[in-house]
Amino acid sequence: MKPIFFAILTLAAATLANAQCSPSFLGLYDTPHQAQDVVVDGMTAFVADRDGGLQIIDVSNPSSPAFLGSIPAPAFHAMTGVAVNGSIAYVSSRGVESLHIIDVSNPTNPTTLSDFELSDQGASSVAVSGSTAYVANGLRGIQIVDVSNPANPNLLGTYDTVSPNFNALDVVSSGTTVYATDISLGLFIIDASNPASPTLFDAIAIPGNAFSVWSDGTTAYVTGLSGGLTIVDVSNPNSVSILSTVSITGVANGISVSGTTAFVTHSGGGMQVLDVSNPASPVVIGDYTPLTAPTRMTVENGNAYIADFTSGLQILDVGSCVSNPCVPDFTGDGVLDFFDVSDFLDAFSAHDPIADLTNDGIFDFFDVAAFLDAFSAGCP
Repeated sequence: MKPIFFAILTLAAATLANAQCSPSFLGLYDTPHQAQDVVVDGMTAFVADRDGGLQIIDVSNPSSPAFLGSIPAPAFHAMTGVAVNGSIAYVSSRGVESLHIIDVSNPTNPTTLSDFELSDQGASSVAVSGSTAYVANGLRGIQIVDVSNPANPNLLGTYDTVSPNFNALDVVSSGTTVYATDISLGLFIIDASNPASPTLFDAIAIPGNAFSVWSDGTTAYVTGLSGGLTIVDVSNPNSVSILSTVSITGVANGISVSGTTAFVTHSGGGMQVLDVSNPASPVVIGDYTPLTAPTRMTVENGNAYIADFTSGLQILDVGSCVSNPCVPDFTGDGVLDFFDVSDFLDAFSAHDPIADLTNDGIFDFFDVAAFLDAFSAGCP
């Protein structure tokens, strides 16, 4: 009798793990040009809108996102990537490759602190960890910038190769470990602990050309222009390995992961949702197709925020796809109270990755602020 009982439990667990979900449309904000990247901080979305500059949008009511403020793109610049750390936004741009550092403490009146010109090779993405910014700048590789004085940034170093020529397309970071994609060479894991002389931990080819990357420091998720989604074990950065590859409709573009659920935008005009609780065997559990030209995306508090080249910022409800869409509900009981605060503080003190709410590999004031913002906003 016991074997049958445990078999039923196993089957039930598998069924729950692979349960289908149904993303649904919440809201749309039509940006003035072509939305290419988006990050969300609290109740505010920041969109890199190419010639439309940086667009700042109030998403406290996701069904009715509203304009807050903007910074126009300087002449001959197209804003391509965005990261936010505290009250500062960091924006990469192409045309005249640059890193734009913007004070967004008052989102209705953002001000440019500096425009730092980089080498002209195709800046397309930016990540920030502490006082260091990492810019994916095409054939110039990963350029590392000291932003401790945002009004006066300076170049610390560059990771590049000569043969074959590294062509950096996307970048994320966890502390001083940098994850970067090259469209033809794959995923690179870079040690930037000495920013003046960054070195390679390891690199691995990605099926179908690498595009975007997301990582929690243990696992990396890489979209491929024709290879779908590839999941890579990066727990030992000196020896990384592919765990699985799963096909995605069309060209896989943006990637975001929430808990054990991965979200991938694709050129078929949609977003696919995958259960990655077993990263060696991901399962598609949902799909949403009424998009037009989705690029990068992020998932926060049970909502997906998608930069769409044609229609601007699209917001979807993906709460049915994630196990606990309410970030500050650390106890998982559906109620926000003292016990959630206590559990967060315990995790924060222990440097548990679950308390790294800014996903920068650093446990600091900004994680506490992110928790307080989410706690104040409440749960869906």
